[in-house]
Amino acid sequence: MNLFFSINSRLMADAPAPTPQKKKSKWPFLLGGVAALLVAGWLFVSSGFFLRTFVLPKAGEALGGELQADEAGWSPLSSVRLAKLRFVPSGQTEPLFTAEEFNVEHNLFAIIGGTIQLSKVSLAKPVIRLAKGADGKANYDAVIAQLSAPTGETSAGPAQVNIANITVSGADFSMTTTAGGQTETLAVQLPELTIDRLANGQPTQVKLTTALQSTAP
Repeated sequence: MNLFFSINSRLMADAPAPTPQKKKSKWPFLLGGVAALLVAGWLFVSSGFFLRTFVLPKAGEALGGELQADEAGWSPLSSVRLAKLRFVPSGQTEPLFTAEEFNVEHNLFAIIGGTIQLSKVSLAKPVIRLAKGADGKANYDAVIAQLSAPTGETSAGPAQVNIANITVSGADFSMTTTAGGQTETLAVQLPELTIDRLANGQPTQVKLTTALQSTAP
């Protein structure tokens, strides 16, 4: 009997001790959650909804009115596309500016660094309607007031600009003035305007075709 207990005790002593289970690390789950949030945030910021809902209203406010687009898409790092664009100044009901389509290809990192670097700017069928009434008030007064308002920031010097190409097609501008019971309209059509290399200290080549029309009673 003592021999049985002795052998059994020896076998139990020789048996390997159970290894403790390792706790699963939470870092993979945390990192995966952060990555998912970053991807979701980027998709939201780069969406047309974000551009129309947050960016365009801020831009319109900076110009003294409301800026809207029926279609909007962008990549924050490289490009912006707006279709059926319109700008209505504060206190007005009719748009001051409309455009069929607006496209910009930009370099965000260069802009953050202080240089407005655009490889392409195209504007299709822009229409600008300026009007000044007999009382001296104009539909662009809010824009002038907003752009002339002091910002409280001191300028470090002229902005650095590097734009490779600007194309404007089918532009239509008009200025209507009313004085002394008479209304006169001056209209300018620009079938095509092309500017190559607009940059600080660099020569610029401009190609322009235009038509001028004036109507008065």
